[in-house]
Amino acid sequence: MNLTKHPLTELEQRLIDAAAGQGYELTHLTKYVCESGHSRSRVTIYFDRERSLR
Repeated sequence: MNLTKHPLTELEQRLIDAAAGQGYELTHLTKYVCESGHSRSRVTIYFDRERSLR
């Protein structure tokens, strides 16, 4: 995934890493949302980036 357009903050990177430890993979990244999906259970989680910066 190309993170140059919307780089992750340190907090966001730690949250993505914690989710990756549970089997989630970053699938989509926009200015406002990070989307991670789990390949086996097909569960998707969303992280609201706009709220994390407040």
